[in-house]
Amino acid sequence: MILTFPQFQILWMQHFNAYIPNANVQQLYQSYLRRENHFEDYLDIFRGQDTRLQRQQNVNLPHRFQNIIHNGYSINYILIAEAAPYGANYIYSNASGSYITAPLNAFLVNNVRNLNAINRLAMLATSGVIIIDLYPFNLQFNLNQGLLRNQLIQNNTTLDYLINQNNIYSIINRINSLINNGANFNLNNVVNTAFMATPIINNYLCAALQNNPVNPLIIQNGLNQIIGNQIRNNFGQLYPMGNLNVVPQYCAGCSGGSGSPHHTLIRNALNL
Repeated sequence: MILTFPQFQILWMQHFNAYIPNANVQQLYQSYLRRENHFEDYLDIFRGQDTRLQRQQNVNLPHRFQNIIHNGYSINYILIAEAAPYGANYIYSNASGSYITAPLNAFLVNNVRNLNAINRLAMLATSGVIIIDLYPFNLQFNLNQGLLRNQLIQNNTTLDYLINQNNIYSIINRINSLINNGANFNLNNVVNTAFMATPIINNYLCAALQNNPVNPLIIQNGLNQIIGNQIRNNFGQLYPMGNLNVVPQYCAGCSGGSGSPHHTLIRNALNL
């Protein structure tokens, strides 16, 4: 599901314009559109078909994932991040940074550092993982000590982008749209979703969803425990802390003290 410009503009006016009133929304939309088509290419792996003609995007070029698009892969796990980084980087285009290397390491993919972008994304699909952002806007959320991020949490906009069925871009609406429109889902029925945003967002969303599942998303309830140099999750599974200095309060959080996701915390959160 790709937002039209009017839909994108409405979301901006409703939730962001008050904080950044002079933004070039058309430019933000063009950036979103490029990213979203990269994401849709990736989702084609789970649809088992090339949808670029429907999207009118790169229709005369070979599909990036043509070699695996008919392999019958299914989506088993969902990792929820905050937004694409400010600038041109995006995991579904260049597959760089910890937001893709940490999940790949969590699913025990070999030689992650030596894989090119296409192979990294192919291995992510083999693992049955999608990484999905809360927001369609690639803003500088870290500016002024994360002021915008904190404001969005305080007025519950962040939760709105996760579970509000009246928000066209909410995670729950986008997941249900994928399910209803043919993507191959085989979500784990014990735990299938974890939070891979910054720690403050992870804690906020984990707290909101404790013992309050939002079908079909199932997060792990409870708090992490530290036993010696190991983390114990709510299922009683133990994971070595290794180089981790800070462990999230909630089991469903995947980000360490640096704010970046960590492969051990992803394994812990998804009970792998």
